[in-house]
Amino acid sequence: MGMVFALRRATDEQIDALLARPLLIEDFLYNEPRVAAVAKTGLMEKLISTFGFASQNSTISGEREEGDEIDLDKAWHGLHFALTGSGWATGAPLSFLVEEWPEIGDVDVGYGPAKAIRAVNVARFNDALAGFTAMDLRAGYHPQAMLEQELYLADFFAENPEEGIEYIEHWLTELRTFIAGCVARNAGVVSYIC
Repeated sequence: MGMVFALRRATDEQIDALLARPLLIEDFLYNEPRVAAVAKTGLMEKLISTFGFASQNSTISGEREEGDEIDLDKAWHGLHFALTGSGWATGAPLSFLVEEWPEIGDVDVGYGPAKAIRAVNVARFNDALAGFTAMDLRAGYHPQAMLEQELYLADFFAENPEEGIEYIEHWLTELRTFIAGCVARNAGVVSYIC
């Protein structure tokens, strides 16, 4: 199994709602397609009008779209290291994946709470990625240093250095596409490890 890092696109309004009502995070991440499908049928409105219950608006607005989520598989920590030279948050624009973003309550969604990353921070990361080349990624890839810093999956990178960098390169390409799509929609993201 392991720890898989995921990002789900979210508007700043959705992030505000999640920060205000953290218990909605599980529906937002895992059940929203079911909730949206029920809403489309009109069944809930009919039940509310028939029985006189007031709507409690227990969902976050907005429907799921193709490509609104990415998981970086288990490459996330090695990718962060290759981008920043550190296994931990640095405060730099490329320190996006493990930065200290606001937690969405204390709801455990896999390995701790999800984190809220606003559109302005996603755009900042996108700008930093634009100037980051494949050569930069390879120059920042140091499996022995990853072992020393006890990064997730460091053993794999040390034992399989060429396969490891190809794995990271693949996920950097996917991440660039996803982040550019978020910026095009002026969206932030919710990050989580599951």
